[in-house]
Amino acid sequence: FLSKLSEPPNKVQKIVQLLNTDPSNRSIPEMMEDLTLTDIGLKKTDMINYTDINRYIPIIENRKYTFAVFVVKKGEKLPLHDHPKMTVLSKVLSGEVRVSSYDWESESEAAKGGVRKRAKEVFVGVKRPSDGTWTLEPNKGNIHEISAVETSAVLDVLYPPYSDERGCSYYRVIGGEN
Repeated sequence: FLSKLSEPPNKVQKIVQLLNTDPSNRSIPEMMEDLTLTDIGLKKTDMINYTDINRYIPIIENRKYTFAVFVVKKGEKLPLHDHPKMTVLSKVLSGEVRVSSYDWESESEAAKGGVRKRAKEVFVGVKRPSDGTWTLEPNKGNIHEISAVETSAVLDVLYPPYSDERGCSYYRVIGGEN
């Protein structure tokens, strides 16, 4: 007699296995490339039926990382914010978003207190599912805004996750060259 032991791990399970071992594993962004809404258990109709402007759907949250999806309605945005001392891997699963990313002009600017800090724009562009995974590093492109050109789902893997020591700050552009 033979019995089937189990199904092979699906795409999400394989990524989660690596995240549990080492969230900084360089294979993870590549493995995220082919992920779709279906792989994480969502359908386009789910996104359309949400009444929220933005919906956060946690898949896994633990002390090592956060694996989650943001659904952003057409014309809405995730406002300009940061991920202090964190790396973020992002992948558009459905839709189209406009991303604007900034870096602090200098390390001293990043450490500076107060409400006004000088930053420089490092990326402005549109991201679609075919564009693959992009990375925001602790000191590279980490301050960013995502605006939905059409209702969109964006997968984020954040490591380490937010904590009492790593809270999110929100910003606004007030003009000037930087």
